[in-house]
Amino acid sequence: MKSFEEVTVSIPAYPFEAPIVSSIQQLLHGEFSELFLAVIVHGSIATNEIVPYSDFDGLLIVKEDHLGSPKLREFKRRTLRLIYEFDPLQHHGWFELSEAQMDDFPQDYFPYELLEHSKTIYPAAGLELTMRIPVTTDYLRVFNDLSSSVLKKTEPPFRPHNRYTLKTFISQILLLPSVYYAAREQKAIFKKYSFAAVQGDFAYEAWRSIERASSIRSNWNYQVSLILRPFVTRPERVFRKLLQKGPFLGLEPELEASLSMDFYADLIKLIQEMRSNLHQVKVV
Repeated sequence: MKSFEEVTVSIPAYPFEAPIVSSIQQLLHGEFSELFLAVIVHGSIATNEIVPYSDFDGLLIVKEDHLGSPKLREFKRRTLRLIYEFDPLQHHGWFELSEAQMDDFPQDYFPYELLEHSKTIYPAAGLELTMRIPVTTDYLRVFNDLSSSVLKKTEPPFRPHNRYTLKTFISQILLLPSVYYAAREQKAIFKKYSFAAVQGDFAYEAWRSIERASSIRSNWNYQVSLILRPFVTRPERVFRKLLQKGPFLGLEPELEASLSMDFYADLIKLIQEMRSNLHQVKVV
């Protein structure tokens, strides 16, 4: 029989000034607030640490009566256009949970620890959110899924070939320390704190891949051309697929050179060491 523990997280209101948040709030207060228990931002948006690499991390907690509704689809369509204007290379949309899932919180999909560093953009006054968290979460499966995806992208046919696929790849690499930590400790951690928490587990050559990925993130300064911008901000799935597969948004020679054979070798070594370290971990 599945066991739970009850957790309450106090999520404060978003206190900063960001045009993307203001635009979404205007839509919420004008037409769409009835759809949601909460609309929450997390990641660099929530902590006010926006850099040129930043994407928009947002969570919708949808009321049961509005799941899959035309009005919810319209909200997503209109807000995704705003989100892709904020970050044309964004590789994900909204995270979405139903109100009912608060009674069986999908900890493997959205660890509640993220909420401890989040902000509400609806309700405007913040929120006390109570959830029933499963006592057992298969963090090892989450790590295996992510590491397998990253490992596949080290193979020549699947390596990043443009800015869009590179950003997806770098984001996955930089998520590895937090999912590794969760599998090791059987407890999730905010990504920002995961690097210091696990670095000591690995050889210098292996960890060097994280440092190189972090450097690419820190030095990200790509600007989509005015000609391409109307195309790359389209929210329709077909346009996002074209960005992934098409010859658009190419890699500059110096950036392509940084993705050397040594980089891929270091990354493979990191994943091998992670898997070896987690070999004895059991889901309890």
